[in-house]
Amino acid sequence: MPGKKITTVIDSVRYLPDGRIDLVRVYERRGAIWSDYLLLSRPDLIKRIRKGKITSGSRKRFLGSELEIGTPINYEMDIFFTGNQRGKMDLLDGVPIF
Repeated sequence: MPGKKITTVIDSVRYLPDGRIDLVRVYERRGAIWSDYLLLSRPDLIKRIRKGKITSGSRKRFLGSELEIGTPINYEMDIFFTGNQRGKMDLLDGVPIF
């Protein structure tokens, strides 16, 4: 079975005081290009991660339709994390906070 295609790239994140994700700023794949940034709430992010593969990343400067892809975002037991660093609260290591 082929792996999931990257559908969403998280550019930055905002956490609540309890450590859970409040909002993320993302870019979505739209055919051969990427969208302008979108703000997603936690419930919307959960829906998107169930539909496709989500990674961290950022836009390349002066190249609007190209992104630098970072580490994959994982979601298990209501916790978002990067790599194998699952803890007790959400942690997207390497993703800037806004």
